[in-house]
Amino acid sequence: MKKTNSIKALCIPKPCDQDWDKMEGEGLSRHCASCQKSVYDLSGFSNEEAIKFIKSKNGEPSCVRFCKGQLSEINESLNPQHVPSLIKPLLLAATMSTAVACGSINKIEEPIISADTSKYEIITRQINPDSLQTIVVRGIVMNENDKPVYGSVIVLANSSQGCMSNAEGKFELEIKKSSLNNKYIEVRSLGHSEARIELSKVRNSEVKILLAEEQMLMGEVCIEHQPLPNRLLNKVKNIFK
Repeated sequence: MKKTNSIKALCIPKPCDQDWDKMEGEGLSRHCASCQKSVYDLSGFSNEEAIKFIKSKNGEPSCVRFCKGQLSEINESLNPQHVPSLIKPLLLAATMSTAVACGSINKIEEPIISADTSKYEIITRQINPDSLQTIVVRGIVMNENDKPVYGSVIVLANSSQGCMSNAEGKFELEIKKSSLNNKYIEVRSLGHSEARIELSKVRNSEVKILLAEEQMLMGEVCIEHQPLPNRLLNKVKNIFK
């Protein structure tokens, strides 16, 4: 039987300005000399893992560290917006009729993203000039402090073609020329903003990619619970699931 989720929302009403990197400790927990409390880094947790961790504290005040947009995502997952089942067919019918009217029933176009959202520099060009089957993007992923970023995922957008950066931040991505309709490569790393680079600008090149660190939100987390009637109703619903 699925447990009822009694949490309505999480918030950090008084963000802390202490420097995480200067706190004592390693890994997920560090000691804050200012408030004399342990601070837990949840920035790498999924929404479900973060909620589970906070619930495990059983109401005990906890200081945590999130990526800035992570808290909004967690609260959205706690309060999913469900479309009533009777409305869904109407929405689908409206979408289909609009597509017919526009003459686009066979193909729904994806939104086009044209802007580069990254900082990079070309080190060397023409590293793979003779290949008829593939193109290569090779290089290194660094953070804003010019240190290598280990474990970055570099992928061709909307495909399964990808690789990871090694301990020195180095990577080599080989792409089939048949996949060149995908116009971007994406670079992702925990705690950093995603980079999106036009493939045409870096194909068959060696590049240095700079990832910006995501802004963090740190402080004591407060829990807003669901109203008691809602919790009782959810318990009754879960009995019959």
